[in-house]
Amino acid sequence: MIRHTIALSLIIGFAFIEIAGASEPFTPEQRAEIQKMIAAEREQIRKEVHAEILAELKQNEAGTIGVDLAQQPMNTQQTVTAMPPLVKPALTDEITVVTAGRELSQGKSSIEFSAVAGDSDATIVIGDVFDTSTDDKVASRGWRLKLSSPINDKGKGSADFATLSGLSNGLSLDLALNYATTAKLDSGKAWRELCALSGQQNNDCKLDVIDEQAVNGDSTELRSAYQKYTKEYFKWGHIYELKIGAARNQYDYLDPALSEQSTTKLGWTIGASMGLSTPKRNAMFAFGFDLERAYEEQDSNVYCPDSPSFPVQCVTGSLGTPNKDWNRLLWVEARSAAFDIPFSFRVTRELEDSITGIDMPIYFLHDEDGLFTGGLRLGWTSENGFDAGIFVGKAFDVLE
Repeated sequence: MIRHTIALSLIIGFAFIEIAGASEPFTPEQRAEIQKMIAAEREQIRKEVHAEILAELKQNEAGTIGVDLAQQPMNTQQTVTAMPPLVKPALTDEITVVTAGRELSQGKSSIEFSAVAGDSDATIVIGDVFDTSTDDKVASRGWRLKLSSPINDKGKGSADFATLSGLSNGLSLDLALNYATTAKLDSGKAWRELCALSGQQNNDCKLDVIDEQAVNGDSTELRSAYQKYTKEYFKWGHIYELKIGAARNQYDYLDPALSEQSTTKLGWTIGASMGLSTPKRNAMFAFGFDLERAYEEQDSNVYCPDSPSFPVQCVTGSLGTPNKDWNRLLWVEARSAAFDIPFSFRVTRELEDSITGIDMPIYFLHDEDGLFTGGLRLGWTSENGFDAGIFVGKAFDVLE
């Protein structure tokens, strides 16, 4: 472009000399040639300027979408400048509202008390989550440490009996590690369309406003565009978890002389689970398997001593020390909400003894910040039937 600018300047200078009144420096033929050269240079400069402007605009647009946005946290409630988070996180609060220590809760810290049919437990959970997102996926790693103990007078509890765990009647400690991920996609054009249809400016467009208008608004065009957007740009979230744990249980039994004795046994568990969260993050489906080495008390009966005197004093209890017991627990779970009330429905099958259990916590108590803190817990087993209880707790962040 500089070359053409110099050439045009020289030609214009010659023309100025002629116009200023120099004594016929150019013939009519020369003046016509100069005017033709000026017109040609002007057209060439116009084309070059136009090409440079287009190149600069493309470079700016690519920088905004490809660089700045990639550094933004994946939070669906934040304001964005060019387009929305590329994807919703694999897990959101709506599908991690579960009782304390439940698998696939990814680093949720809380304390909780449960009571069912006279038995009560206390559970405290400490955990954290770390963002490990890359250019092509949103990801996070988390850990969770759970300590649980019965708090009733007998030192035993079964407030989570419907999970069929053989380690729930004593002091237990679990460590879980999990990983959540979902794919990223470039959604610039579709996002700008949603912003326009929802009446928002592109540089101050919020996804929660689009959510609300798509559900409650009258625009069928926005609703149709949003449904297409969620199918194309929100992928299923995945979370995987491994856990190990140990539990100390105390057992009372009768020795051969029918004297009351007690012993302490240490059991352990290992488990793995996987969850799939729906594209709109309003439900999650999960399954898992736990292997437990636990102990089971002998059947309780009435025993009377072999004595010639009368009357005899009989005792009730378990004769002999507890037996070693292997539990193989296969479970499936669904989490969602109905009428804005979160619930978690789990069915567990104990493969060794062919026992089925159903556990369903339902949240309806919440604190002043609107966070759910407690509710009703329904349970049923094929061995003991139906039972119900309550639980109450509080979420917190121990690392802040």
